[in-house]
This record gives sequence, C-alpha cells and structure tokens, in this order.
Amino acid sequence: MPESIEISTLPEDLKACCEALLDKKAEDVTILDVKGHSSITDYYIIASGQSSPQLKAMAESARMALKSQEGPVGTIDGDPASGWVVMDAFAFVLHLFLGETRDTYALESLWKDRPSLVMQG
Repeated sequence: MPESIEISTLPEDLKACCEALLDKKAEDVTILDVKGHSSITDYYIIASGQSSPQLKAMAESARMALKSQEGPVGTIDGDPASGWVVMDAFAFVLHLFLGETRDTYALESLWKDRPSLVMQG
C-alpha cells in the first residue's frame, strides 16, 4: 500500500487550490504525488462535481485561488458539459470530473502505487 502525503509538505498554491475546490463542494478531492514518475508534473489533483455548472465553478475558483497565490495559472481545457475539465498549473495538474466520467477514466488507478491524500471539506 502506498504511503500517504503529509499535507505540510505540499506547495502552498496546491493547498490553496484544494481549499478553493472544497469551498465549491468538490467531492473526493485526491492528491497524487507523481514526482519523479511523471514527466509532466509533480502532483495530480483529481476531484468530482455533481453537475456541469459545478465543474465550471470549481475550475474558476481554482484559477482565482492560484491567481491570488501569485502562482502560475496555466491553461484550462475541456468543456464542463463533457464531464471533464483539466487545468495545468505546472507544478500540478487539476482534473475535474463528473462522477461517472471519473469512474470511466479511473486516473487514480494509473498511479495507485504513488503516495496520495484525500482532502476533506
């Protein structure tokens, strides 16, 4: 079983992003530590929402949280109506899903051997 991530070791902009998601009632906010195992990023954040409007609100809230942290705000891609929105924040990549879409792609299973943390609201 992989180890857990200590919240105190996470970058401040990542924590701010997760708090913004939880403020918008995101569910199952999971952080995966993929440092040294992904050429794209150090962390993945995966979260679920109940509706397309909620995904849009979650993405905007995360973007504003990063902007307020003066962290890099990369691109937001995907259409909330599709059930999947992605935001590249360089040090981490945020994946926002509708529940059924999250189950279909099962990104957590790709990194099941990496340390993780589930954030609670």
